[in-house]
Amino acid sequence: MSGKGYPMAPRSRIATNRPVSFENASEAEVVRRAKAGDELAFAEIIQRHQKMVYSVAYRMVRRRIDAEDVAQQVFAKIFYALKKFNMRSSLSTWIYRIALNETYDYLRRLKNRRVLYEGDMRESVDEFVQDSRIAADRGPGAAEQSERRDYLIKLLAHVSSEERMLLFRKEVEGLTVQELSSMTGINQNTIKVKLFRARKKLVKAAAKLESGGAAKGGKIRGGGV
Repeated sequence: MSGKGYPMAPRSRIATNRPVSFENASEAEVVRRAKAGDELAFAEIIQRHQKMVYSVAYRMVRRRIDAEDVAQQVFAKIFYALKKFNMRSSLSTWIYRIALNETYDYLRRLKNRRVLYEGDMRESVDEFVQDSRIAADRGPGAAEQSERRDYLIKLLAHVSSEERMLLFRKEVEGLTVQELSSMTGINQNTIKVKLFRARKKLVKAAAKLESGGAAKGGKIRGGGV
């Protein structure tokens, strides 16, 4: 996936007679140049983070063309929001949160339009809470996988954007609490508390959805939940 098609900043006012290499430039320097309108610096941001953004999107939407659409939207959002980035967290953490939220919003829009397509979500939401292993080798029918996707969307609606980010980083990406702390600037004990509360919210939400499905005479299929 290349940077072609992403929004580019206006031509930089920074005088230069030759292409600038950002290969060894620090994150802070790249951000500073991008904020100043250097389109090469913004292209470098895309280059450094496009794989991560695509990976986040694909893990949830499970279809290449949709993941690419989401990635386009993410970098468009980053382009317009970059001036507000204050470096309190790492750039990758900030972009990861935008990617996760944008993917979540994309799925909600698909649900609202009642779009069904092939692809596989998680084998179960219970796995998301417990060990978050994505079942990529199984292929349920369109109706069933759409139901699972809707179920996941309903669950994630019960946690904040920060909690979604921490859960995905910890449970899906496999990062340690120490790594999360280094990336976000949040101390480890606070992260543990946030993760604990987020998991409790998901379990509580799952119980409500299950009881609601049973009351209607049919269990909500979350792949084993």
